[in-house]
Amino acid sequence: MCLDLTATLGRTPWFFVHKFKQSKVLILLTICLLLALSTAVNAEEDLLSLSLKELLYVPLQKTYDGKNIFQSDKNKVSENSHNFGIIAPIASTPRYSTEIIAAADLAADDINSFGGINGQKLVIVRGDDKDDPNFAINLVEKMHHDFGITTLIGAGNSTIAQNLLQGFNNPAYVPLLSHAATSNRLNEIGGGTTFWRIAASNRQQVDKIIEELAQKNRHKNVFVIGDRDLYSNEIIQGVKQRLSDLGYGLAGEIRLSSWVNMNEMDIRAETYEVRRAKPSAIVLTLRSSVINKFLRRFGELWKEEYPPIVTGDTTSIDGIELERVGNIKYCVRYLTSVSTQKEHSDLKNRIEQLLDVKSSGFDVGYIYDAVML
Repeated sequence: MCLDLTATLGRTPWFFVHKFKQSKVLILLTICLLLALSTAVNAEEDLLSLSLKELLYVPLQKTYDGKNIFQSDKNKVSENSHNFGIIAPIASTPRYSTEIIAAADLAADDINSFGGINGQKLVIVRGDDKDDPNFAINLVEKMHHDFGITTLIGAGNSTIAQNLLQGFNNPAYVPLLSHAATSNRLNEIGGGTTFWRIAASNRQQVDKIIEELAQKNRHKNVFVIGDRDLYSNEIIQGVKQRLSDLGYGLAGEIRLSSWVNMNEMDIRAETYEVRRAKPSAIVLTLRSSVINKFLRRFGELWKEEYPPIVTGDTTSIDGIELERVGNIKYCVRYLTSVSTQKEHSDLKNRIEQLLDVKSSGFDVGYIYDAVML
């Protein structure tokens, strides 16, 4: 992080700027002051007091390794507070993470306005899970040990949820409420943690995908593109099975590691493989963090008319950043929850006013509901 000198001077009174130009001594003093302020801004502990809007615009580098647990500067843990934890990939997807944290905070504000939980103020403790399933276990254990969280909101994907259910030492039986972990088998995993999901399960998503394709007679030559995580595996296997039940097979299948840098990876061979199959539709199960880059590169390399591209319920329209992927955006169909889009218009407006961004109103609705539940 660095202090924006231009922005600082823009907020400085005119008479100060006038003298600033005329005095070398004042220049030196000002530089020293700015350096001191810069040091204070860069202090690691100051991250704890950042507002949501500030957090949204903090530039995070790949080497980011700051504190992984944050509190609101307005609603902090106390001896008498009731503490929920929320985990999100703050370092890798700060805009998305800020939206869902804002939704959790707004839900806590609403609950506290009616007296809190049994008279105790509800506080949301934020954890950066780095989108890393193994790191998430230690993070949640620390949130439980240091902050006494009684409920965990989050687990942005099924792999993280699976690791938490299997590896989190949970003697207090802290329940996990996920807005995006959709694996069919998560409810079957033991380990002492109760699991609820807000989003549709993978089985329900497969039903919706096949229904969408069959209605438009696009189910006879489907190509799937995904990665190797739990979500992709279940969706792709489910699509295969449902197509087989209908008497059809896949036109082809490509798996791309979620670790690859999609900005640098050459996908010409993969694009040619898909084009050669002449698919009636493409089912895309890549993670939201790489789907923008893939669609942009894929769209640039595609030379014919785009086939319909269908994604599952865990990818939001706002998360795709349609304006950055070119004309291929007109052929992408997002199977998101219609009821969530409609019923949370007020929540969308509140988040847009709070953060000055266009909110998706998708996962934010799930998060708000999870806290309320």
